[in-house]
Amino acid sequence: MPTFNVPETAVGQRIDLWLVTKLGQPRSSVQRLIKDGRVLVGETQQRSSYKLRLGDSVVVELPDAVELTAQEIDLPVIYQDDDVVVIDKPAGLMVHPARADSTLATVVDFMRPLTTDDDPDRPGIVHRLDSDTSGVLVLARTRVAKEALQRQFRNHTIIKTYLALVIGRLKDESAVIRLPLARSPKDPLKRVPTPGGKEAETTYHVREAFDGYSLVEVQPKTGRTHQIRAHMAALGHPIAGDRRYGGIPAPKELERQFLHAASLELNLPSGRRERFEAPLAPDLAAVLAKLRHGTGKRV
Repeated sequence: MPTFNVPETAVGQRIDLWLVTKLGQPRSSVQRLIKDGRVLVGETQQRSSYKLRLGDSVVVELPDAVELTAQEIDLPVIYQDDDVVVIDKPAGLMVHPARADSTLATVVDFMRPLTTDDDPDRPGIVHRLDSDTSGVLVLARTRVAKEALQRQFRNHTIIKTYLALVIGRLKDESAVIRLPLARSPKDPLKRVPTPGGKEAETTYHVREAFDGYSLVEVQPKTGRTHQIRAHMAALGHPIAGDRRYGGIPAPKELERQFLHAASLELNLPSGRRERFEAPLAPDLAAVLAKLRHGTGKRV
């Protein structure tokens, strides 16, 4: 049974939201585990609304692994043909397992019955989104399609557009960020600007400005891990709700990082160029609506 010790950075968070990130499960699945008594803080069952305290030890009893089907995971499909599947990935769902022995549902489980790609670990996976990031994700149904899409990502011919709410107001309405990124020596899960790191380029444009926040449209040319999160943090404007990169204070209603993969423009293996879009996830849309009406509150 996985056991997690609560760090100082998680103090005050709801236990269900924290476990979404730790387990890579949708929030509904985590809440079901809590309701079924499979989550203990110390030796005590708690509700999903329980606020974490420093030093808490959270024990999770995961159910036995079951064979999952695309229908059971029930991911929203934006487009599908013989070569690709394009989905609107919900926040809280990992693209592939973080560990080989993981029994948690991922996008990989969704793809196994839909692809002939024989990769044992990541069938059909050509790129990824962070667990807490929602939006457009393209998947390959064949090995040939996978290689064709991977070439486009390597050659930077795929246009990826994200929407992000960042802390503060940016000095420049539009800019290109060119900062090489590498693992942080203090936190191996974090990326920081580092001379000699991997080349990384991100373009942003401010769409709207609010009291204490800015909504930006972001296009990463390269695809480094946490690229948008690390680049915006390096400017002093981290993504709201992104605790790892300093995105606090955030709107009170925001329960995750405000980052959404809004669109993906690419050449299908058939040769036709298409642009696929995913509407802003409902939880993020609600936060944005409150900011627009001047009712969004900061924590």
